[in-house]
Amino acid sequence: MATLTPEPTGAPVATQAQGQIGGHCQGAALDLDKIPPVLKDRPQWVCYRSNKIPVNPKTGDNAKADDPDTWGDFDQAVSHWEAHKGNGIAGVAFEFSADDHFTGVDLDAMADQALAEMRGQP
Repeated sequence: MATLTPEPTGAPVATQAQGQIGGHCQGAALDLDKIPPVLKDRPQWVCYRSNKIPVNPKTGDNAKADDPDTWGDFDQAVSHWEAHKGNGIAGVAFEFSADDHFTGVDLDAMADQALAEMRGQP
């Protein structure tokens, strides 16, 4: 799942995994205004749990990366996230689709390794 994770400066950094781009907050506020309108305008949004399982913002059930019926619009995803972020919902995510022209890159493992190296861990 691709996430927008705040840098120490608070600026979001895009990463991608499992066909999604979204908002993941770890101790810093995500600036949803920095998500491009071209993405916000598409009904390809889900929420996700801290274990990165996507959540249908309309029902709270699991969403599927290959099933647009389990996605919602940006406002639905943000509303569901805000209502449930203390109950296991970690952020919002954009689902990539064959019907759009967007591409993402999965940098999670790279970021995890870089963070471990910065902490002096193998």
